[in-house]
Amino acid sequence: MPHTTWLDGSAGHENQAGEGAEPVARDLPASTDGRAGAHRNAPRCGEWVDAAECWDETRWRRNEASRSELFEMALAAHASMHTSPLPWVRVDRAHALDTWQRLLVLCPDAGVEVQIAALFHDINRLIDEAEERLEHRASNYQAFKDDHAQRSAELAYEALEMAGLPKQLTRRVAALAARHEGRPEGLEESALADADALSFLSLLGPGYADAFGIDQARRKVRHTLKRLGAQSRPGLVKARLRQDVRWLVDQSIPTLSTEAV
Repeated sequence: MPHTTWLDGSAGHENQAGEGAEPVARDLPASTDGRAGAHRNAPRCGEWVDAAECWDETRWRRNEASRSELFEMALAAHASMHTSPLPWVRVDRAHALDTWQRLLVLCPDAGVEVQIAALFHDINRLIDEAEERLEHRASNYQAFKDDHAQRSAELAYEALEMAGLPKQLTRRVAALAARHEGRPEGLEESALADADALSFLSLLGPGYADAFGIDQARRKVRHTLKRLGAQSRPGLVKARLRQDVRWLVDQSIPTLSTEAV
């Protein structure tokens, strides 16, 4: 199959399914229990993330808040926490940077707290999911995501406090991280939730479908679309999505009001 490099820099394969046919995640090895092997698939996720545009510091968007010393301290702390060679850790670093950059597209005047929250919103994965993803096994998906958000908030607070950032700022960042999987309140919270969702669909979606299969990818895409604000959904039309992810998005949107995640 020919390779395609998407606008966001992630590498993928063209899907060769016929129009209207259900795509099949490629090269999907089955685990011993019949599910995709998350740990076994992690190196492939690392490979496609390696090409992501968000690694190029010279192309990073910044505003006055993210040119501040406080943000630089947070950015350095985040980088120091992602030195492990584990592929999922590299995936998480790429997603954090990509979410931060998308936040600035959606909210150019974003303050320093929400930009730091964009970096740290999934930081708990360093503790619970660095070697193997767990969310696809959750019996109550939303409860799992809410717990993940709360644990990320707690870890973000500890890490930023250790890095020497002011307590008032770290409390605000933790509050933003704790709510990023729920219903956002206000412009900045909505922009953070939407940036997170768009980053998943564009940057992480292809590797997620390959690692966990089309059924779990469908579940994740529906959950992500339900979180995406109405003001950001028109952006999906222009978003560069791999064909199987685009198919899942197009199939899921009409069912959002009638079907549970």
